[in-house]
Amino acid sequence: MWYHTYMITNTEDKILKLLETLVEGQESLTKEVQDVKQVQTQTNTRLDRIEQSQAQTNATVTHLVTAIKALPTKQDLEASENRLNDKIEATVEVAKAEIQATMIDQIAKLTRILHKYKVRLEHLEKHTETTDPTQN
Repeated sequence: MWYHTYMITNTEDKILKLLETLVEGQESLTKEVQDVKQVQTQTNTRLDRIEQSQAQTNATVTHLVTAIKALPTKQDLEASENRLNDKIEATVEVAKAEIQATMIDQIAKLTRILHKYKVRLEHLEKHTETTDPTQN
């Protein structure tokens, strides 16, 4: 009987040791699960920040694309420059024509004034019976 009691005690000890090992393993697994959950929470927080940052970046890119679309292209600028050059050339030509017309008009006025003075001088010379000293 003693042998039987010894075997039970020995078996119970083995079972107790196995149970202690299982409990320790369970505690270790529980701690590891908690650690994994903590890492997962931290990862989710970081992921949320990354998603927020990505959303802000996308909004910024959208604004930039909209702003860039509003800018004229190189072809638009060249076409605008060509139209401006054409307008400048046309304005210069109109100004030249106006200046020439003004010059012709002023020359005509001066010619009429000179002609009147010449006639007056001729009449004066004739009336006073004098001659032009500049002529031979």
